[in-house]
Amino acid sequence: VPPPLQLASIPPLPPPGTRTRARHGSYESWLCRLLRSPLQPLPLPDEIIVHIFTFVEPIVLFHLSLSLPTLVVDKASCLRGHHATIASALRAVQPGERILIRPGVYRESLVLNVPVAIIGCPAPGGGPGVTITSSRNHTVHSAALFAR
Repeated sequence: VPPPLQLASIPPLPPPGTRTRARHGSYESWLCRLLRSPLQPLPLPDEIIVHIFTFVEPIVLFHLSLSLPTLVVDKASCLRGHHATIASALRAVQPGERILIRPGVYRESLVLNVPVAIIGCPAPGGGPGVTITSSRNHTVHSAALFAR
């Protein structure tokens, strides 16, 4: 029987741009969250952890109970979000984090290089939520092994 979920034992990540972010945004911390163990250095290289993750369904890797760090994109105001464009959030995101996109039309071409969950917010009043368009050959290109 797995131990009960204790989200309080998982330390929150610091805000984007702080120096300690690289350690906490690693594959190690993501694996610790999945295993419900305290955040600690693991004797596994990132390549092995990524290989393990390829055997797990993305819905499990990005499950809501994991309390994964989230970057917020809001093209209307940087006061309500960490980034004004999805592309800048993708450049700053660490493996296993979520990107929450506020409603709007985003005209950009996206490349997913790390495992990430992208979540679009519904518009208030039932209007169109998030629309991503591009005049290039692709709107979204995934080079990551898995994403959601």
